[in-house]
Amino acid sequence: MLPHYPYTFLGANLLGESDHETKRFRVYRRVLTTYFSEEHFLHYQIVEKSAYALVRRHVVNNNPGIIKEISTYFSDNYTDFD
Repeated sequence: MLPHYPYTFLGANLLGESDHETKRFRVYRRVLTTYFSEEHFLHYQIVEKSAYALVRRHVVNNNPGIIKEISTYFSDNYTDFD
């Protein structure tokens, strides 16, 4: 379990759609960027795999390694992520 509970998701691909910037990823990203300002939140994206993490800026400031932890979490818990 990641500390400080960032909000993360993978935008699952539709039948015949690649993993790269899926339709679900684009829709969810639009919602998050609309309602969660970059002033208070870091929007971390791995577009190639449609992965997204929303982390409070104060958490990133207090734990600069959080982005690496999130990347490791995705790699450890999802197949074909590397």
